[in-house]
Amino acid sequence: MYLLENIQLAFAGLKAGKMRAFLTMLGIIIGIGSVITIVSMGSSLKASFATTLAEMGMNNIEVGLQPSGTSTTYWMEDSDLITMEMIEDMQDRFADRLEAVSISNTIGSGQLKEGRKYANANIRGVTDGYKVSNSVTVINGRFITARDVQAAKNVAVISDFAAKKLFGNQNPLGLEVKLYQETAIHTFTVVGVYKHNMSGFGGQATSMDDLATDIYIPLTTSYYIEGWIPTGYSWFYVVAKPGADARLLADELASYLNRYYQNNPTWKVYAYTMEAYLDDINALLSGIALFIGAVAAISLVVGGIGVMNIMLVSVTERTREIGTRKALGARNSAIRIQFIVEAIIICLIGGVLGILLGIGLGAVGSSLVIRAMGEGVLKSTFDIPVTAILVAVGFSMAIGVFFGFYPANKAAKLDPIEALRYE
Repeated sequence: MYLLENIQLAFAGLKAGKMRAFLTMLGIIIGIGSVITIVSMGSSLKASFATTLAEMGMNNIEVGLQPSGTSTTYWMEDSDLITMEMIEDMQDRFADRLEAVSISNTIGSGQLKEGRKYANANIRGVTDGYKVSNSVTVINGRFITARDVQAAKNVAVISDFAAKKLFGNQNPLGLEVKLYQETAIHTFTVVGVYKHNMSGFGGQATSMDDLATDIYIPLTTSYYIEGWIPTGYSWFYVVAKPGADARLLADELASYLNRYYQNNPTWKVYAYTMEAYLDDINALLSGIALFIGAVAAISLVVGGIGVMNIMLVSVTERTREIGTRKALGARNSAIRIQFIVEAIIICLIGGVLGILLGIGLGAVGSSLVIRAMGEGVLKSTFDIPVTAILVAVGFSMAIGVFFGFYPANKAAKLDPIEALRYE
């Protein structure tokens, strides 16, 4: 019997017992759907992390202090901190491969006011290197400079969102803006406006009016506002020049700065690239997805057993039909192929429905996870795992062949005379 006829017979059999066929497929649908959901969520989260970290700068290197292997305390003294002299020496030593050094200090939030108009703001003291390390796009004026930091000037760079709320269509450069905090009021001259990325890092807001954007002021100015000047830093960022091997540079930076900590039994310097962070995140997500996917795949085995069960029932119900066909000259191979094709069709339909279910649940699940991590923390990206879908389709067919072979073989081996006598 030709393959097309077998397929037509399979669909005719499924149509005759729709509910039974659906219940049989249910295990396959749930199994494939679960696996695709987990894989697509993992793939989407990987893509989201990759996009977010890429925007932060894959050439960024985080440098900081961590407890040494022999340390039993986590208390950091002023003498343990990385001093500005150490950082400047490091810059001179690696000047050919370092594009920028970024040090920042977040000092809370406040409200920018101009008359009756206001805009919520997160206050960040920064160095000139912050613009490069955080991919800040200045659309009007300039960013904070090294001179601003050295002189602790009362200048600020505000977002285009805040500029629009406070000054409308008026050019804000050179204008003064007041920053209100709970215990103080500070006045800054606007020297620049940057483009606020609505999907970038930031706090949640109940409405656009309440949205808080960053206001950048010189690092030293932020220290004077707080009323203290640190003796050093526990961490900062450096940016490798384009073309430089960021991982190799990170290792060399850590080795260079650790010379200052040879006699410090408590702390040592680490240097970690964004690419290394991404690798760690991907490895973690892959491990979790593999474990959960393996658990979900157990339902595929259960679904396969269901397919075998229903095919055995089908063989029993169609014993006389099999006897008639064999009496008319049908070969064992033809009978066997007929039932295997039917099992494959059941699994393929279940697999396709499971894939659609998995893609839908994966999209919803990825969106919910990203929202749960905080609006704007990750780029919302949904990645459809094409490879996983192809594997799922292949696996569905394999289940059909594997679990359909025994019933099909049993049907093929029926004695035609005994089959015709079957009641």
